[in-house]
Amino acid sequence: MWADTNPYFQACMYASEILGDAASRRFPDLLRLAESHDLAYLRRSVDSWTPQTQTVAPVVPDWHVGMTWGDFTLRKHVKGIVWDCRCSCGKMVKKVSCNYTTPDALRKCDTCQLSDSLKEGQLAIVKGLTEIAARVLELHRNHDKIVWHKVRNGLKRYGIPYKDELGRDLHAMAWVRISEKLAGYQDQGFKITTWLGAVVDTTVREFMKTKAVHNRLAPMVPLDTENDHDHNRELMDNLNSPSSLPARPVRLKGAEPDTQLTKDPVNGETVTGVLLDL
Repeated sequence: MWADTNPYFQACMYASEILGDAASRRFPDLLRLAESHDLAYLRRSVDSWTPQTQTVAPVVPDWHVGMTWGDFTLRKHVKGIVWDCRCSCGKMVKKVSCNYTTPDALRKCDTCQLSDSLKEGQLAIVKGLTEIAARVLELHRNHDKIVWHKVRNGLKRYGIPYKDELGRDLHAMAWVRISEKLAGYQDQGFKITTWLGAVVDTTVREFMKTKAVHNRLAPMVPLDTENDHDHNRELMDNLNSPSSLPARPVRLKGAEPDTQLTKDPVNGETVTGVLLDL
């Protein structure tokens, strides 16, 4: 209770917080001041003993033509710190604000900045692919037998006898799918082999579904080639027969303005002389 009400003790605690290890050298001064001053005065005294940090003004570069500023070279002064610059790639950039606080990554033209960002993205992609490839290789070394086992059981479940060629195809398809899905794999407390088995089962199921759809749309029924050839020949012969040829166009003769009128021998009517070229 005494420590909570004693100004000297509270001032010493405050000095320890503000001055750190140097506070002990100020305890005699606090004891002397505490005889005739309150806690607020003691706190102000501690604050006055805090070393003052001096801010150093930044050094402003001596701008001049030919000076390099990151990838830029100053070519023509516009006003203040605004210059026309040439990038290291050779591109001229007008009215660049050459602020000394600008980071080096931005002291270049937009094209070079975009190129740097693409390089960073490409490096990230390559790094990610390398990590995935290493993980797939490790899984293949440790659990490839499980993948083979799941492929055989998947074919057996659909009543399809195992064949080496089909098995190798499904095995390869399963590992391709594992490589595609591995980046999104999250450990939820199950063994990795459980996830591998689920991926293989999905691969076999989708393969069988695709095969069923293909067989339904395009059934593999053997064609009688010889009979079809004879049937096609018969169709062509019928099409080329005279009876199946289209009617020839009728060409009217004697329909010119000077056509002579003749008598119809049947009913005696006057008709134009028309001949049909059959």
